[in-house]
Amino acid sequence: MKQRTPVIIAALSGLVMLAALFFQPFTAPYLGLALNWAIILSSVALLVAIASLVVTHFRFIMRGRKGFLYSIVLLVAF
Repeated sequence: MKQRTPVIIAALSGLVMLAALFFQPFTAPYLGLALNWAIILSSVALLVAIASLVVTHFRFIMRGRKGFLYSIVLLVAF
C-alpha cells in the first residue's frame, strides 16, 4: 500500500492536468494555479535535494571515508 499510494496520486494528478489542457477554455484559471504550485513544489524539492547532497558529501569529507576526494571535487565543482 505504501508504494501504490504515491503512484496513484501522481497518475491522477497527471490525468487531471492532461484533461485541463484539453479543456483549456474552461479550466484556464485553475490550470495556471496548478502550474504555479507545481513550480513552487519542484523548486522546494530541488533545494532539499541539493542540501542533502552537500551535507552527505561534507560528512564523507569530515569522516575521511574511502573516496572522499571525489566528494571534495563534487563540492568544489558545485
